[in-house]
Amino acid sequence: MYIFGKELQFPIVSTGVGWAGSKTHAPNESIRLQDFEQGVVHMAYMLSGISAALQTSENVEVK
Repeated sequence: MYIFGKELQFPIVSTGVGWAGSKTHAPNESIRLQDFEQGVVHMAYMLSGISAALQTSENVEVK
């Protein structure tokens, strides 16, 4: 993600879903269906705000 942000000169945001028992990055990593569904809704909410965020960031210098 760093390379895309650097090359495109665009801020990158990432989010994830999971739960304490998900065994993150283990061979038996898992996600609960309800967490996945909530993650999809969360990303849709985030994407719906990009336009407004870009308009307000035009006056803010990003380093």
